[in-house]
Amino acid sequence: MGEDLDEERIVKSATGIRNTLVWKKLYKFQRDGVVGAIDKLERFGGCIIADSVGLGKTFEALAVIKYHELRNDRVLVLCPKRLRDNWTVYRANDRRNSLAADRFNYDVLNHTDLSRDNGQSGDIDLSHVNWGNYDLVVIDESHNFRNKGNHHDRETRYDRLMRRIIKEGVRTRVLMLSATPVNNRLADLRNQIAFATEGVDHALAEHGIPSIDGTTRLAQKQFNRWLQLEDAERNPARLIEMLGFDYFKLLDLLTIARSRKHIEKYYGTAETGRFPSGSSRSMSGPTSTSRGNFARYARSTPKFAASRSAPTLRCDTSSRTSRRSTTPSTAPRCAAGNAASFVRLTARRASSTSSASTCSSAWRARSRRLPRRSNGRSPTSIRSLHVWTITTRASRKSP
Repeated sequence: MGEDLDEERIVKSATGIRNTLVWKKLYKFQRDGVVGAIDKLERFGGCIIADSVGLGKTFEALAVIKYHELRNDRVLVLCPKRLRDNWTVYRANDRRNSLAADRFNYDVLNHTDLSRDNGQSGDIDLSHVNWGNYDLVVIDESHNFRNKGNHHDRETRYDRLMRRIIKEGVRTRVLMLSATPVNNRLADLRNQIAFATEGVDHALAEHGIPSIDGTTRLAQKQFNRWLQLEDAERNPARLIEMLGFDYFKLLDLLTIARSRKHIEKYYGTAETGRFPSGSSRSMSGPTSTSRGNFARYARSTPKFAASRSAPTLRCDTSSRTSRRSTTPSTAPRCAAGNAASFVRLTARRASSTSSASTCSSAWRARSRRLPRRSNGRSPTSIRSLHVWTITTRASRKSP
């Protein structure tokens, strides 16, 4: 069911990463995730960090970036224009830069800059960019590249990213950040994985995945079949059985995804305090830690409400109980088991999307406007079979 990651083997001490400010700011669960991401980047050329909102994907990425910078790698961050300042602040000589001592030196470009050949993007002249010279590319909100698109008259952003940055020049590793890597179809996940494999469908054959495309197509087909089952049969265990081993293996190889409940269960709350419940932003828990109060830090950095690095994934092979413990469990770590637990959540939500109790008022209002299937139910779609959030969104599509 997976192995504990050997931090000493994966993270080279000679880089000095453990002496950096960003590393020292990370919580244990985040450090574990950074180690897991570095391991996947080295072994497979890519990784998707898909932790739930508020668990610190950006800080995890910053630690990975610093690790590569200490190895003299050139790093590019691609982000939506609206999030640009969240990344540029950590390079700036600015009092708001809480990581100024680490002297980050990565480039930041917008997603839309991939459609341009000239002009300025911040302090970068796009006409002079050596696109093929980046050793690591970090794609924030990578789900924006979930669709490849087919435009015969022009090259899409997806195509340009794949050709000019990933395939050309030096070998480029790709770290993707997204709380929703899958939107409506499992092809969304496949298209992002292609950045790590340079579009080679059999790239993971030696790891037990003969065809990435075939694996995601079969999983989509099985999920669609599962949705058509009678209510009594449409349960999480049946979905996990139908999806098959290969899909979970694929998640295990290239993704890191944890929920807040997962962190509370396997890491406890002594270090972080409890996560906010519902819309509350306040946190109970220790008033101070060796790195300062978590809630105070979250308030001072709103974008990273619960920021600080990603962990290796754990799965619980023991029987489940309804009680919530504040002490960490001792379950073995593994992405596949973690994926299974989230698919169970996905299944439960998918089975009850017609119930008002599972939808926010906004989604209930939207679902009433959706077309109806022949059985009278609103169409069910995957908001994320990987990020594990099912909504009443229209059109269930096969890749």
